[in-house]
Amino acid sequence: MDSSLRTLAAPWQYRLAAAKQPLLLLYGVAAFVFAIAHFDAALPDDVRLMGTRVDGVEASLQVLSQDGPPLLGCQGSYVDDAATVGQRCFATGVTDDQGLYLYLPLIGELVGETDPLLLLKWLFTWLMALVALVYPIVFGALFRSIPAGLLAPLPVIFGFDFLQNTDIYWIAGWASLLGLPLVLLAVDRDRWNRQATGLLLLAVAVGGFATSIRSHAGLPVLIAAAIVVLLRGRRWRARALTIGMLAGMYLVLSSLPLVAAREYRDHSTGVDFSAGARTSHPFWHPMYLGLGYLPNEYGIAWDDRLAFEAVERERPGTEYLSDEYEQTLRKLYLEILRDDPGFVAETYGVKLREVLRQARGEFGLALLLIPAMLVRGAEARRRRLFAALAVPALAITVIPPVITRPEADTGFQVGFLAVVGLLCLLGAAFGVVAAQTILTGLARAERNGAHQRAAFPRLLDDLRRGVSVLERRPLTLVAAGAALGLVALALALTSGG
Repeated sequence: MDSSLRTLAAPWQYRLAAAKQPLLLLYGVAAFVFAIAHFDAALPDDVRLMGTRVDGVEASLQVLSQDGPPLLGCQGSYVDDAATVGQRCFATGVTDDQGLYLYLPLIGELVGETDPLLLLKWLFTWLMALVALVYPIVFGALFRSIPAGLLAPLPVIFGFDFLQNTDIYWIAGWASLLGLPLVLLAVDRDRWNRQATGLLLLAVAVGGFATSIRSHAGLPVLIAAAIVVLLRGRRWRARALTIGMLAGMYLVLSSLPLVAAREYRDHSTGVDFSAGARTSHPFWHPMYLGLGYLPNEYGIAWDDRLAFEAVERERPGTEYLSDEYEQTLRKLYLEILRDDPGFVAETYGVKLREVLRQARGEFGLALLLIPAMLVRGAEARRRRLFAALAVPALAITVIPPVITRPEADTGFQVGFLAVVGLLCLLGAAFGVVAAQTILTGLARAERNGAHQRAAFPRLLDDLRRGVSVLERRPLTLVAAGAALGLVALALALTSGG
């Protein structure tokens, strides 16, 4: 690795002192427990979930309870008549991303719960609590700072309310919040070895799981991991091999469980339910309807019926959400783009402004922490590298609300807001480290004679007393200071929302 890239990578000092590791680990466990209690109280049991998704999960739960296969629903009992399974039963999750229809029923069967809304609440609660669990260790290692580790989980718990109760769309934000810091840990190593590759594989596994629930939810993590490999890899052959491993991990977690479940379902029933069935969310249907955000001469609005009627006029008899249906909407969309590009650009521009307005409302002055990462100063190149690795995530996560609907109640924008929030948190952690450095320098100056004592006697006396407390009880003082900072940041993050 050349010297310029070595400069980008800070020294590998993740093994904190023996007293610090247990502190951050115990703090992470406490944050995990607290997050579960917090989200359980903050969220209603009947969280928001699209009606067709509720129906699909309930149908799959019923079949699983009768020892049937996953991803299958039936009219009546699954065990009534094996010879009529093909007529009475149907594949669940068709025309949608199917991870939700696989994981929620399996969790429900495991714990004995049949309410899809409560199961979704539990899934959100435990996955977000997992972020709170790992953040103290990850941020403490990333910034080599106990206060940074103590800072990290509280904004996730208290400040990111926009993720709550947003159907399944929160999963995109969760993937970036958990996966991207692991990628940053890998790039922050001095030497490229198996541990760095393991961190990237773990991050991509998070992204792959998220993508199984919502298309491309974990793609920003995969792209960031691939960029790290290109920056830090020693040889092109090794880089290609590592990127192949990452892509394989992503595909395995995003697709293999669903493929295996569908194969098992079809084999156990003797019916090929997979034949001709879509296994992911349609693309051109929301793209076309998204042009209806502003009043227009094309009669488009966010209404599934209008898209179906447009296809029916163009190609009568086309099955709803079939491949032919998607191809027809693609043709209609491209015709509008070709004939009226100004209208398309204006529509997307208005929606982009709305997304940015929501980001400003959610984070307020905390947004200033992001450009602060780009200015010159201590660790400037490292700060800029961290920000640069988040740029693909910003670009990818802003696309869904811009091409569909940006309103806060849709949930399409929460992936973008989560990446912005993560950048604010990284900027705050860099600020904590800078404050630590300043305080350490002042303390050393006091111990070495502090030649300005005559000019600032009162200030230096206060500083001397503070240093003596720091020397006697460092962890207590650091924890108290970090707690105050966390409360202030949490209030700043929530004040705009």
